[in-house]
Amino acid sequence: MDEWLMCPVSGITVANPQLSLREFPGYDEMLESCAELPRVFLEPRTRHQNPDTVWLDDFEHPLSCVYVFGSAHNNPTLKHKRKQDSTVTIKTQVNGGGLWPSQCLCLVLDDRRRKWQ
Repeated sequence: MDEWLMCPVSGITVANPQLSLREFPGYDEMLESCAELPRVFLEPRTRHQNPDTVWLDDFEHPLSCVYVFGSAHNNPTLKHKRKQDSTVTIKTQVNGGGLWPSQCLCLVLDDRRRKWQ
């Protein structure tokens, strides 16, 4: 991971000088800044919104991509998913979501590390 894109602007600072943090006032502007890369949306599998997600255990991480961690009240895949993008779900006890984006980030990066070793 070499860049962190965040929306909305929070004024957060990053102590790691090797990691670039860019904040955006809007979601569309943030995704447009990296439009050339495939997007990997991390979302719960739901019957109505995301019935065909790939389980993280079965997912093959692209060499370069943008991981998009939504929130409990925002499903970015509905408006922003393109043909080259993926929607991935992390298995939980009830497989109904409930993970915070920061928890998803740790699980996804660990999964990527283990699969690319």
